[in-house]
Amino acid sequence: MKRIQQFLLAALVLGSVSAQAATLVVTSVGVPAIPASTNLGASLLFNFEVKNVTPNHPFTQLAITVPTVPAADVSINSGNCNAGLASGSTCYFSVILKPHALGVATINPTVTADSYFAGKLATPLSVDVKSPALSNVSLLIGSSLGLLKTTNGGASWTQFNSGYVFSPLEDVRQIAATNDVYYASTSQNGLFKSNSAGASWSVFNQYVPGFGMSNNVMALQVDDAKLFIGTEAGFSVSANSGATWMTYNASTPGFSPDPYVSALAVSGVNYFAVTSSGLSYSVDSGATWQSTTDFGAVLGSVQPVTVSISAGKVYVGTSSGLAVATIGTDLTNPASWTDYTASTTGFSTFPYVRQVLIVGDAIYVATQGGLSVSVNAGTTWKNYSSATAGFSASPEANKVVVNGANIYVGTTDGLSISTNAGVSWTTYGINTLGAFADVSAISVNGNTLIVGDTAGVSISTDNGATWSMYSWTNIAGVEKNLVGVQAIHYLG
Repeated sequence: MKRIQQFLLAALVLGSVSAQAATLVVTSVGVPAIPASTNLGASLLFNFEVKNVTPNHPFTQLAITVPTVPAADVSINSGNCNAGLASGSTCYFSVILKPHALGVATINPTVTADSYFAGKLATPLSVDVKSPALSNVSLLIGSSLGLLKTTNGGASWTQFNSGYVFSPLEDVRQIAATNDVYYASTSQNGLFKSNSAGASWSVFNQYVPGFGMSNNVMALQVDDAKLFIGTEAGFSVSANSGATWMTYNASTPGFSPDPYVSALAVSGVNYFAVTSSGLSYSVDSGATWQSTTDFGAVLGSVQPVTVSISAGKVYVGTSSGLAVATIGTDLTNPASWTDYTASTTGFSTFPYVRQVLIVGDAIYVATQGGLSVSVNAGTTWKNYSSATAGFSASPEANKVVVNGANIYVGTTDGLSISTNAGVSWTTYGINTLGAFADVSAISVNGNTLIVGDTAGVSISTDNGATWSMYSWTNIAGVEKNLVGVQAIHYLG
């Protein structure tokens, strides 16, 4: 149930610039009726009464503002208060909270009388309209400062501490979780693991035998007890939840001579690692390795950025396009690859690839020039960009998530959603949600959307119709310099 907490509103005493005291009494005369549904599509109306109890002191004009809420999120109906207020008289005004502002809001109007008398309610209205669905949302957030958890849709947060003085749990890049076992990769202090839902932690770093000589974990994949990570020092594997490790690096025959692993993909015995000098791969669980830098007739020798595996094929996103090949063929032979570039009809004209997602025969490619989609395994393509009605004004796509006919694209300007497989789009950006900017993480579970950006995290339980936003500067107990959500893991 959506909750409204109303506190006692004390009288507002306004001082006069003259020797004569002037007093206005401001009172809330009603709270809004919150809709019963979780789709809070209606505005909320707050009514206030103002009474001039100053003897023989009429006011010719009252001005009303709500400085505690962004101007774009409210509208004010001055009612009969804009006609002045005689001594002993009463007037009424309303404050309307717009739908996209729903969440936690403070309604604290300021009344200015004849430009001399100003003040605000001593105790404001605090409004919490989170839905029952939102109160049940549990998730982990990885950010530049650390790992946070909420089990009540953001009403309260726990910021985890690793317990290690010289290895703090900060700058979390990826999260993996199964039941109460959490994994968090960091840029400076290695890989953290908790078997107790965050109550206590162990850390794997360069001081652990076999881990590799780097604490900068840039890629993480967890398959039951098997852990796969990419660091500046190579590709590391543990088959027993971190008890022992094996690292493949420049000294491994066939592996990249520059083993800076920024992305990886594993499927069964097939291991793929994006390095700073190409793609290293093994088709026998790491027993033997090969590397390549040439990805097709058009792409040629180009830097890989990301890699994905699906249905026996490997998809490599590069700085100039997408390359696809069948696993088991000679991937060092450029002829084994099919490439898609700016010269491919319908593909992005700015084809720096940031993510590749495969769903059946459909391929979704997030690029610097928008979202390129093929629904027929690459035969034809269509690109969605700033030229597409309803799509983000910024064509740079960072992330893509697909759930049935719903497509969610995080861009440098917000979140674009299509609920009909790309036929039409709606974008939620800075002017809609306030905190959205450069969307870096998206999690989708049914109609529950969790989106991370440079300012915090936003949650919707109705597929984007309404949002609750959490900025790190106003979450109690969270360090104030927390910036940049990098990973989201939905717990339930």
